Amino acid sequence: MILPQLPSAESFYALRDSRSSIGHPLANLPPLRIAIMVPSNAVSSGLGIEIALFWTASIIRRMGRPFSEVILVASDEFRQSTSRLSRVPGISVEQLVSEELRSADPFGAFEWRTWAKNVDLADATAVVQLGTLPLGVIHPQTIAINAHGWVSVLQVQPNNDLSLSPPDFDAAPSAIVFAACMAAGKLFSEAFGALDGPGRIAFALDGGGVCTDPTVYGPWLENGTSLVAPPPWKAESGARLALHKLLVVSAGGVGGNFCKILGDSHFRVHSAYVLDPDNFEISNLNRSIGVGLQFTMPGSSKASFASNALLPVAENVTSVQSSYESWVTPELAEQFRLLGTAVVVGVDQVCTRLKVGSDWPWMLLNGATSGSTFSTSIHLRRVAGCVGCWYGQSETEFAATRQPMACAAGVAGGGMVARPIASYPFVSVAASAQMVGTLARAVFQNEERAQFAGNLTRMSLRTPESAQVQRIDINKRCLLLCGEDYLQQILERSNAEGE
Repeated sequence: MILPQLPSAESFYALRDSRSSIGHPLANLPPLRIAIMVPSNAVSSGLGIEIALFWTASIIRRMGRPFSEVILVASDEFRQSTSRLSRVPGISVEQLVSEELRSADPFGAFEWRTWAKNVDLADATAVVQLGTLPLGVIHPQTIAINAHGWVSVLQVQPNNDLSLSPPDFDAAPSAIVFAACMAAGKLFSEAFGALDGPGRIAFALDGGGVCTDPTVYGPWLENGTSLVAPPPWKAESGARLALHKLLVVSAGGVGGNFCKILGDSHFRVHSAYVLDPDNFEISNLNRSIGVGLQFTMPGSSKASFASNALLPVAENVTSVQSSYESWVTPELAEQFRLLGTAVVVGVDQVCTRLKVGSDWPWMLLNGATSGSTFSTSIHLRRVAGCVGCWYGQSETEFAATRQPMACAAGVAGGGMVARPIASYPFVSVAASAQMVGTLARAVFQNEERAQFAGNLTRMSLRTPESAQVQRIDINKRCLLLCGEDYLQQILERSNAEGE
């Protein structure tokens, strides 16, 4: 692997962590050593536990220089077992994870330790336990995470009794990845002195529900869903969820991770398009999981990387190094007004989100971040409010919102000013995972889509217990006019099968 030449570790961290240092002074924190423990009974790679290890380790590695020191604890058998995530035959779990950590941060320390009852973790600041807890206290600062179906769960100081714990990461990849984000968010909060918060919390990606009461979320974990009928997440659950066409606008921290998570999911897409005009830079490494220094060489397209991530689930994938405005034509826009299509938007610019909305796609998923908060929403034409209704909720003129505004959906719509926004990997990835869960629910629940169209989910990873799901009402001041009956009649005549 050829890596670009960097003059020093200081220059690398200054570039990579430039956006994450805006909100909180990560560079001023003392060094933090985070141990990640694989269950002792994991002697060979299962896809779920390997996804949990890969994403947890990579997210923590990218959280800023203090978090770059990682200890990985697993049995020798698990470390040497063949990876189920790698597309290269014969690669072991240890090789895959080590390569990810090295390419994401060539200067940060990491080491592997063999799991044992008396494994020494005295030098660790905190421990993230993946799945089943071992007997005995391993470390006083332990965070345990797990997932089942579409439900992610986090427990702090769990006292060795995960009575509600499901089988280790028998879950949709998006739920597993979201659990990793919850752990990273907890580490981030504690690093800045926020030691309070619930000891147990569960989040259901299929419905957006959050719960801190084990007696309530216990059935969620048992069933793998907070809803009556969970969408399938693995082959044994039935036929794959399927879309005819998928369009991903922007392959950055939200769109790129969306593609990577969806690519490992029980899903099928006939044709997919990924649009992004940019190449990777070192400053992108803090949010783009799976992207290393080798992708910052000249000509490394964000769209190309995200398109490759979709290959396992898409029959045809087209990578376009272009903005939406330059790519779209009336004919292309019409294709995504048809039943069985979806458009996913994770672009920074509000004007592009509004442009996509003004083409009235059949299904639109919108996701963005602001600091430690993410927002995701789903919109169906003629049902509830659209992205224009969300971004145009105030008296601010419509034209004033048509400007670059990085990660704008995490703040109230309306009065926006262009300014730098802090970005953290666990927030961007959480938004991506939630969007995959939302898409799966929408594709699976044909009859009930109108009940949750227009839903906006907002969560701060520093206080996930305060997550909210609200419905965006149609705003008559929105100049996209998609709430006007006469315009809907025109659209429906051009697409009689659209709803």
